[in-house]
Amino acid sequence: MLPRPLAFLAALALSGTTGAVIALLPGRAEPDTGPGSPPAAGSGAAVDAARPPGPSAAGGGRSPSPGVGAAAGSDEGEGAPGVGFVAFVDAARGPALDLAAHARRTGLRRYAVGHVIAAPVGCAPRWAGPAATSGPSIPGGPAAPKGTAAAEGPEAAGGTAVAFGDLRGRFAELRAEGGEAGLVLGGPAGRGLAGACATTGDLTAAYRRLVTVTGAAFLDFEVSDGADHAAAERRALAVRALQDDLPLRVGFTLPLHPDGLSAHDVELLRLTHRLGVDVTTVNLLAPVEPRERSSSSPVHEVAASWDRRPETGASGGRLRRVASAVRAARDQIADAQGLADAREAARRLALTPVLTGPHGLSEADARRLAAFADRHGLAWLSLRGTPQNPAVARILWRIPA
Repeated sequence: MLPRPLAFLAALALSGTTGAVIALLPGRAEPDTGPGSPPAAGSGAAVDAARPPGPSAAGGGRSPSPGVGAAAGSDEGEGAPGVGFVAFVDAARGPALDLAAHARRTGLRRYAVGHVIAAPVGCAPRWAGPAATSGPSIPGGPAAPKGTAAAEGPEAAGGTAVAFGDLRGRFAELRAEGGEAGLVLGGPAGRGLAGACATTGDLTAAYRRLVTVTGAAFLDFEVSDGADHAAAERRALAVRALQDDLPLRVGFTLPLHPDGLSAHDVELLRLTHRLGVDVTTVNLLAPVEPRERSSSSPVHEVAASWDRRPETGASGGRLRRVASAVRAARDQIADAQGLADAREAARRLALTPVLTGPHGLSEADARRLAAFADRHGLAWLSLRGTPQNPAVARILWRIPA
């Protein structure tokens, strides 16, 4: 059994509008239905967290699509753990980053560390955001003690965020616990490296340095410049060059709209596929408005578009709309990546609800989401935004209370 997940690491911080991509996990696709009745007791929450495969052995040649190795207890049938959970870590707010200790305490095994953006000048990486007061540790966890750090995030600017080189040992310690971690590039603030680096060669070198210095198992691109064709092409060519040399997994995190992905984001995926990049997973950021809505929400503008859809019940209606949008995105991704089977496209999808209030998800909602992800064989789930009741997080973490 895994440890009880009530001890949280204060240095890990929650990002309000972002998600991350880590690895494909085994899943079982079922007919297209929305989130249904909660699973029977014990079928989702009280199971061990699946352990992802470790980084592939070093060597030349392109890596195959990652991890479809079954997790412990993941045979098909009632009580199977199904999909896993990915925790996002805000490096600018959590310089301690003791991921291995957190993994031992909570049973979580997958972490995505971000956001990496471009420095104000040149083609160099830095952390996004100030090293501000620490936020909550992990989705659903209690708020961390308030700090006093005021310097800007990247170590290049003298801030208190973790230095890129310091991540290598910390990622190695996490691997020793059966986990893995990677980097999230881009995000809602700052300019991405693909836009800042003038040439494909410069961008490839910047990505290569990040991977080799940190020992990251994957790169996730949280794209806010989907309409920037030149940046998208540079990014794809740079990633293809890396995948020719390194066993590197790559994913994208994109906003989910009521009708699926935007036309720009679909074209981004199509271009990336056409240029030969092996995209493991597409993570969908799905805004979920709380029952008591607030116009000050950081995702209010996006979430408002969901509210124009007819609602058929408080929680059920919201989740059915998310389910419909996920299925639309699945079909778009299948087309963009040349997949004939919608079930294969579903296995490349991850879902991250972005919550704008403390009561965004009930425990019943969390069970419905977990059941939906299991039925459709989604890659994994995550949470972003306002911290929820720890019981809600535990259901999605797949860890015993």
